[in-house]
Amino acid sequence: MRINAITIEAFRGFNEKRRFEFPNTSIVILHGPNGYGKTSFFDAIEWGLTGVIYRYEQDPERKLYRYIGNHFAMDKPPKVTIELVNSDTRITVTRTGAAGTSVKTDGGANFLEVEINGEKVPDYKAEIVLKEKLVHAEWLDKVDLNKSLFLTHLLCQERMNGILRGMKEKERYNSVSRIFGTEQFAVYGDIVHKARIELEERRLAFSQKLGQLTTEEEMLEDRIRGIRMDLTDTSPASRNNQWLSAFHHFVDEFQISPVSEDQDQVTNFIKIAEAQVELLEQERIYLEEDTFRRLELAKDASTSLQDKLPLLIQWEQENKLAQTLDEHEIRLYKLQMLYDNTTIFLQSEQTKMQNEQLNKELLKQSMELQLKADRLFEALNEVKNLLITARNRKQIDGLSGAFALAYPHLEETPRLALYHAL
Repeated sequence: MRINAITIEAFRGFNEKRRFEFPNTSIVILHGPNGYGKTSFFDAIEWGLTGVIYRYEQDPERKLYRYIGNHFAMDKPPKVTIELVNSDTRITVTRTGAAGTSVKTDGGANFLEVEINGEKVPDYKAEIVLKEKLVHAEWLDKVDLNKSLFLTHLLCQERMNGILRGMKEKERYNSVSRIFGTEQFAVYGDIVHKARIELEERRLAFSQKLGQLTTEEEMLEDRIRGIRMDLTDTSPASRNNQWLSAFHHFVDEFQISPVSEDQDQVTNFIKIAEAQVELLEQERIYLEEDTFRRLELAKDASTSLQDKLPLLIQWEQENKLAQTLDEHEIRLYKLQMLYDNTTIFLQSEQTKMQNEQLNKELLKQSMELQLKADRLFEALNEVKNLLITARNRKQIDGLSGAFALAYPHLEETPRLALYHAL
């Protein structure tokens, strides 16, 4: 796919909304002095398609600050819209960043919208669908889209400075290999080198095994030649020697006590030897049949396993999917519990705040009543003193006026009521 148009607004060097169109264009050349937005243009493509600017993400200090939006755009969020087309598909990618002083860093603070031939892709699938459209299916797990787009900035000042000054020789070689697309050749070279080492080890093992088999073959040929010589030698002395050799071998093999050359004992020995030969023949037949039977069972088991292997793989995938679903159900249950507990907690907090407000009001009323009670108590003591003074002076008729003059801050109704009660 190719870029048909791009719209940039409030993004890095671009404050006002700008639209660039490239209809049926194979080569685009940007030129201009420093600070005119050439790098910001490429940054807009990289950020619009990936959500990050790779060179800032690689710097642990720079990525902690805001670097996406234009500093003169005030509260207007950065926004990039890229239109991608090919022979039968039109994709519109719109990425909007965060705005305002509450956001401290641009890492992950953006929202992606994707439309394919006018149909909007669900938000939760937008990132995955976009990458699938940009990268071939066979390379999805091998290509880092962020790194690939960043490496196309070959003549970017920061990029050249990093390649020339900030890298070691091996890192510089790897970076240049990625730029020119030869990185995979190095990977294939490592694979071939490991394969050569493994093949060499296997060749040496086969050579050793071949040497052992060659030695055994020579020994077998020597024995065959000896047997042929024994078979071709038909003289009585030779046959007697063969019989004696077989006799001693039989005695040693079956641990039979030595026998004399008496005819009866020799005859008995021959019967024993024939019986042993028959037992050995039966055992040989049994072993052959059992071996063939085991081979047939193994062959049937292997065929059955090959036939059922796709089903086993499907069951394994379904089992993994079921485990994933169980994990998601557990997480969903925990989230629901958290949501329910959050509602209860908020209600309890609201009730607590209401109770605290009510307690404050009651405390305030209590303090006011206490203040009034203290004033009345002081007035009562003063009235008693005035009454005593008035009685002493026999001037009871002037008590009400003196009381009112002494305590003008008391309300008149309770003051008169107190006076008459006294």
